[in-house]
Amino acid sequence: MLIVLLACTGAAALQSEFVSGALTEAAKSRGVTPLFLGVVVLALVGTSSDIFAAVWFARRDRMGLVMTLCIGSAIQIALVVAPLLVIFSGVIGKPMTLVFRNPVDLFSIAGTAFIVNAITRDAETTWFVGVMLIGVYVVLALAYFFS
Repeated sequence: MLIVLLACTGAAALQSEFVSGALTEAAKSRGVTPLFLGVVVLALVGTSSDIFAAVWFARRDRMGLVMTLCIGSAIQIALVVAPLLVIFSGVIGKPMTLVFRNPVDLFSIAGTAFIVNAITRDAETTWFVGVMLIGVYVVLALAYFFS
């Protein structure tokens, strides 16, 4: 079982390397920044399975599971993956920090934390909240596009 897990992790890492190389080339050919493609397009494609699963469970009125799907992966990235990337980047000789030089980065992270807190506080969801969240995503995508 451990061998399969390690093999899948290696395959995912290799695929990520291919995608990041293609992302840079695609950004140059399309005239957009790699940051926009990585933050907006790649993030949307990468979480598409979670999005479809959330819609599936929402139609069956399983909103607790929907919130777990949507928020759980973001918490995992923030609390596990980002710190590990910072630690291992120093080990491989390409130090990475969590210092945000672009104000849009800091605003999007802080704004997202505020929005998630506001939505989960009352434990109710409506279609209008969903429309507003899509609107926030579009506004952030435009901010990354023009920054």
